[in-house]
Amino acid sequence: MISKKDFNELKIGDLIEVIWLDTNTPIKDGWTPAKKYIGSNTKMKIHSVSYFFGIKEGQLNIAADKMIDKKYDPLINRRMSIPLGCIEKVRKI
Repeated sequence: MISKKDFNELKIGDLIEVIWLDTNTPIKDGWTPAKKYIGSNTKMKIHSVSYFFGIKEGQLNIAADKMIDKKYDPLINRRMSIPLGCIEKVRKI
């Protein structure tokens, strides 16, 4: 399992690759009798390439886009947090 120490070599703004597990909800979700619902083993493996913005409260913080135009203050877009327990692999690119 990935832990906070696996990110010790990274600096804020580094480009990283993350392989992680997300959940999936059926397309035709709705009211279902509780007796029929046992739970779901459905999971989706996700491949993200993003900028590293630290670890906080057990979550990896990343951003998909980073403005690099020097005439503006640094801006990031499409921020996301991934629980460390859902991450299978991370590497610096």
